[in-house]
Formats: sequence, structure tokens, C-alpha cells
Amino acid sequence: KYVQKQELAMQLQKAIIELPIQEAQVFCMHYLNDMSYRRIANELNIKTNAVGVLIYRAKEKLKKTLTALQNQQKNEVVL
Repeated sequence: KYVQKQELAMQLQKAIIELPIQEAQVFCMHYLNDMSYRRIANELNIKTNAVGVLIYRAKEKLKKTLTALQNQQKNEVVL
């Protein structure tokens, strides 16, 4: 189980790197640094709503990327 969590963490890190810079930055500020939308908006000089949009886009792209990676791994195991 520990190996699975470590593998997922590595996949997530790779997927975050592939995001557009601002989406990755906002995602990390919120989820890794536990910053509020308002604080992120103030730091980056953008609107609070824009923070929400960027986080939503990042999450959607990460879901898609991680799902594709997991499906690819399942296919490799079957082969």
C-alpha cells in the first residue's frame, strides 16, 4: 500500500508539472500550502473568482491525466 501511495504521489507530481504554470501555481498554493482563495488572489494580483477557475481547470486536467496513467498501468499489467 505504501508503494501505491508513493507511485500515486510521483504521478501527481509529474501531472502538476505538465499543467500550465498559473494553474500549477494556484493548485499548489491552495492544496500544498493550504492558502485561501483570497490570499492566493492577493499574492498573484488576480481576482478571487479567477483562483477558483484556475483550481477547477487544474483539477479537471489532473483527473484526466491521472486516470489515463492508471488505465495505462492496468493495460501493462494485463499484457
